[in-house]
Amino acid sequence: LSNVLLVVEGQQLSLTGTDLEVELVGRVQLEEPAEPGEITVPARKLMDICKSLPNDALIDIKLDDQKLVVKAGRSRFTLSTLPANDFPTVEEGPGSLTCSLQQSKLRRLIERTSFAMAQQDVRYYLNGMLLEVSA
Repeated sequence: LSNVLLVVEGQQLSLTGTDLEVELVGRVQLEEPAEPGEITVPARKLMDICKSLPNDALIDIKLDDQKLVVKAGRSRFTLSTLPANDFPTVEEGPGSLTCSLQQSKLRRLIERTSFAMAQQDVRYYLNGMLLEVSA
């Protein structure tokens, strides 16, 4: 799937991506409250735009006639959109879990354990990483 779902609620922007097996949601607080809404845009293009901007750039996003306009400084980009209703969601199973932690801590955990993962083993369960969460 090449699109990412953008959802604005109050002063929060959520970005959701999925490959139909795994779904990841990232959330960020907005500088000021925004009009609620949801839309999907091409993930790779949005990521490339964000990568091309300076780290401290303030990004302004506006939906204009079914196009997403991204502005930062003197730069302006227009992305095509698709309706949010067409975005597939992964249904939560009976053992669903939600947790929040700092990106740096999760990255450190992955870096400390990823060396032990197989790269192309026919035993598919050795190609991944087990994440256990305890209270």
